[in-house]
Amino acid sequence: MRDPYEVLGLAKSASAAEVKSAFRKLAKKFHPDQSKESRAKERFAEIGSAYEILGDEKKRAAFDRGEIDADGKPRAPQFEGFGFGRRPGAGGEFHGFNFDGGGDPAARAGFEADILSELFGGRMGGRGRAPNRGEDVAVSVNVPLAVAAGGGSARVALPTGKTLDVAIPAGVEDGKQIRLRG
Repeated sequence: MRDPYEVLGLAKSASAAEVKSAFRKLAKKFHPDQSKESRAKERFAEIGSAYEILGDEKKRAAFDRGEIDADGKPRAPQFEGFGFGRRPGAGGEFHGFNFDGGGDPAARAGFEADILSELFGGRMGGRGRAPNRGEDVAVSVNVPLAVAAGGGSARVALPTGKTLDVAIPAGVEDGKQIRLRG
């Protein structure tokens, strides 16, 4: 989604009353039952999402501090500078992890070759900072169905360059988080 301030046509210094007023005005204008515009339904949904962030004092403060993105999803500050979210659809997650192996040596090592360009912008050494000791690091991985159903392990590459073999419990579901100590 676009910047919520841009969607509602507001400056970052807008008051809560101005946010509410702008939302009501635009919601009335683009309500699918009222508007004749072809994209009214999409605009109405976008306006509602923007107001969901800017209309809530806590969410607005978190957005202004950069803790959440325009969709209200948390950002991972430890991955700033690694290039995530710079491409449309990239989100803030690792993409391209492959635990199936295959013929590619990089894939057998637990990741595809382009993960290095995602992490380091095409050059080794990186541009971002490594997470501080004790700081949480979130990494998304795809595991084969057999491992998810029956359990096993998966090799995970961390932004620090280290790799871990993580035990995957039997019956793990999509979106499940596995938390590791240390």
